[in-house]
Amino acid sequence: MVLMPTCFRCVPEPAAARETPYMWSSPRALCIAHKSEALLDDGERLSSVLAAIQPIEGGLLAFVFNPVRTGTHRGWTDFAAGGMAVYEDRFAARSYLEFRAFEVPWNVDLLFALHHYGMAHGDLPAPTSDKELLDFVLALVTQESKMLSSALRDSIPGRGLQQGLSDLSHAWRFEHNLRLLREQRRKRWPHSMDEAIEWVKGCSQRAPTFDTDALIALLPQLEALAARRFTALANATTPP
Repeated sequence: MVLMPTCFRCVPEPAAARETPYMWSSPRALCIAHKSEALLDDGERLSSVLAAIQPIEGGLLAFVFNPVRTGTHRGWTDFAAGGMAVYEDRFAARSYLEFRAFEVPWNVDLLFALHHYGMAHGDLPAPTSDKELLDFVLALVTQESKMLSSALRDSIPGRGLQQGLSDLSHAWRFEHNLRLLREQRRKRWPHSMDEAIEWVKGCSQRAPTFDTDALIALLPQLEALAARRFTALANATTPP
């Protein structure tokens, strides 16, 4: 990604994000001072809620502790290597799944392929069977291979549509399970380390690499997200 430094509270107006296909720009993060002010959507201070579950760490916590706000700004947490960042909301994401779709590079790769495939083939019908889904995914992989030059593919090893499909289908399932868990427990957040571990493990339930039910539900949504992502930053150039 093309890094865009500077806290989005300290400098509210960002410079225009420039990006080309597969070299996506990245959101800015809060500085330490402003990160400490972040509030969860029920008004609780994020740092206070997280203090109760320490020393648990891991990226899946972001599915639970999002979104946040600081001042008049909305943001999205990300947890890694024992630390936490709060990133700006550049595309008006309505869920952490949408934030991941808009900002995680391999997920943006998938949205980009959907965007260009959709532009070439009109509205994409939602697959109604395993075979239709497989045909659809194979068509996207074929389209991606035409868009992505071998030189660029070599520079971003490990990136591909399969990674994006797997990540977002897992995110969809986690959010579905989290909604059910919150309704059952009648609470928004876990309030102990043991409870946080239970929530993360229970909601994760990672399905096979390609979760057919999730993908069938997701594909129409992803097409709409692709349009939002590349309309908001309508400066992606023609693929190499």
